[in-house]
Amino acid sequence: MSLEITLTQEGARIAGELDMATASQLRDFFSEDGRPEGRLELDISGLSFMDSSGLEVFLRQAAARPNGAPIVLLHPTRPVLRVFEIAVPGGVTGLELEPVGV
Repeated sequence: MSLEITLTQEGARIAGELDMATASQLRDFFSEDGRPEGRLELDISGLSFMDSSGLEVFLRQAAARPNGAPIVLLHPTRPVLRVFEIAVPGGVTGLELEPVGV
């Protein structure tokens, strides 16, 4: 499966599988001009799988955001949320997870 990134006013909607084969697409998205400098919302409700390659991209980008503006991951699926729970159980500065119902 591939990774689809669709721009929205607040950021983007990300769907598919985020792994070693597709992480470069997410890196490219973050490196493009025109990304909001403030809060960046990414709807990841369509992300069915994520491995450590995808996690690394999110963590690096969160650390590099200007003015400490957060990257907000909206509606993570259970498998994706589990990766964050295992890898960064206390969370990480600059990266916020907003599960469904929050």
